[in-house]
Amino acid sequence: MFDIFLACAPKDFNKLPFVIASVVENIKEYDNIFVCTPKEIPSGILEKIKVDYKLVYDKNVLPINRSGWKFRPNWLFQQHLKLFQGVTSDWYLTLDCDTIINRPMTFFEGEKPVYWKGQNQFYGPYFIFQALMIGLPKVSDHTFIADMNLIHRPIINEMLEKNGYTIDSFIAKSQKITNKNCHLGEPELYGSYCCKYYPDMYVERFLKQKSEGGRIQKTEDELLWNESETIYRIKEIKKLDYDTWSFHSWLVEE
Repeated sequence: MFDIFLACAPKDFNKLPFVIASVVENIKEYDNIFVCTPKEIPSGILEKIKVDYKLVYDKNVLPINRSGWKFRPNWLFQQHLKLFQGVTSDWYLTLDCDTIINRPMTFFEGEKPVYWKGQNQFYGPYFIFQALMIGLPKVSDHTFIADMNLIHRPIINEMLEKNGYTIDSFIAKSQKITNKNCHLGEPELYGSYCCKYYPDMYVERFLKQKSEGGRIQKTEDELLWNESETIYRIKEIKKLDYDTWSFHSWLVEE
């Protein structure tokens, strides 16, 4: 069993009930669902979630000053939150709160965990960052980014210890070196470490992804996807040959 960890920004609050419903319908191996948020979620949205979940606040889960990142601080904080949260079990699945599981998926095959990989991409700043942080450049021909990540916490702890970090010192260095040309890609960092040091740990599988073009917003509380549109798109994509559907909205951060 593993837990589900949903780091939900305000821009995705209205997507959350649909994301959780898709998890409940299509993932059978999980134990608990944790929703982690920076602020109170409106009661009208929470009332639409029809299953048990645990609500936590990110300032309690990772109590650091996100303004220490001078490039996209909210996004960078959220990525570090996914790596270093301590509220779930040791096995946990992070899932972006703008991603719908479109059909049944499994995350273990026998005793081996499954590493789902998304559409291939290459973004240089991720690999500059991890080379500077843990001496590990790009190690795989294919991306580890998939809008989800099945993480084993002891691997994170080992990565820190092997490179002489605590969580606090890792974050301090991350904040020091981060800029638009050098920043964390959490799935690439974790996936690259596993690929290098535990190449036989995971079974690799490749997602069939459907992704809508990102909608740009300038304030964190804008909700750019309305309920009727979301319901319609979920219904239509359910008919298609995809594992996941992502409906992005991207906050412009300096």
